[in-house]
Amino acid sequence: MDPEELKELFNLIHEALSHVPYAICGLGALIDHGLTGRKASRISILCPQESKNNVKAWAAASGYHVYADSVGVSMRSGTIRRVRIKYVDFGFESLQRTRSSFSGATVLGLLSQLDNVAAGYLDNRKRGNERALQIVAGDVFFCLRTIASRRLHVESRFLPTFLGEDFFAGFTARYPEARPEMAKAGIDVSSVLVKHRTASTLRDHNEMLNQYGMAGDVVPPTPGQFEHMRDLKDSKSVYTIKEQDSHDIAEPMPRPPEQTYRHDGKNLDSNIESDQSTQDLRAPIRTSGRTNIGRSLTAPKTPKAVDRPVADWI
Repeated sequence: MDPEELKELFNLIHEALSHVPYAICGLGALIDHGLTGRKASRISILCPQESKNNVKAWAAASGYHVYADSVGVSMRSGTIRRVRIKYVDFGFESLQRTRSSFSGATVLGLLSQLDNVAAGYLDNRKRGNERALQIVAGDVFFCLRTIASRRLHVESRFLPTFLGEDFFAGFTARYPEARPEMAKAGIDVSSVLVKHRTASTLRDHNEMLNQYGMAGDVVPPTPGQFEHMRDLKDSKSVYTIKEQDSHDIAEPMPRPPEQTYRHDGKNLDSNIESDQSTQDLRAPIRTSGRTNIGRSLTAPKTPKAVDRPVADWI
């Protein structure tokens, strides 16, 4: 979608859902915060678990097309844009939400969107999706640099997954430039690392106590809201990239039957009738010296299917 169409879609969503808690998330929210280079063909909205059915009902009452996990919004151009509905089991009211920069809609604030991206990184790492990880990492760095450039105040309460040991340790180990970028964004990297080392020491101590039949006092880390994010099919749906679209794959052309021709151009395949139209399609005859040498006609090569990844977050 171009900016005007995205603005129209955001406003249509807000008209239908202004009286219920929701926030646009994912790629749509990132574009709202200034991301360029990728376009959204559809968007996702997030709501609390107790409101998920109300959101769908109000969308239907507004005349939207209703699907299993989404609604279709009719645009002025006649296009129907899909809007996926997702929800979190807990903590929606604790998310950072803000007004869209180019519409009246509500979007996830940049800090909560960063936490959403971090949860998506963990999810794709678990799936072993290397291509998605590279794109998600780029979104992490976009959020960090935008926070730094706008000098936003970083509140750790909005970043439970991002500052958690599972994401923070793995991401900074893989990307050495991550720590300086985090520091520029106002994140106290040293303090976070000390917290993780302390937690690791306590876990080791707890395991030692367990060996002697004693109970430890280690409190397991509390997962972030986005680690329990689902769609209306009750399937886990955090921040998933749609890598392949059927419209971007060229279907192979059907291979015509092999045919063999004599030097006089007549078809030798007994399964193909030889009528006047067939005999008119004769192979050119090459004359070289005293002997006529026939040239075989070969079938055209089948073009390869082209897989073009689509950076379309839904």
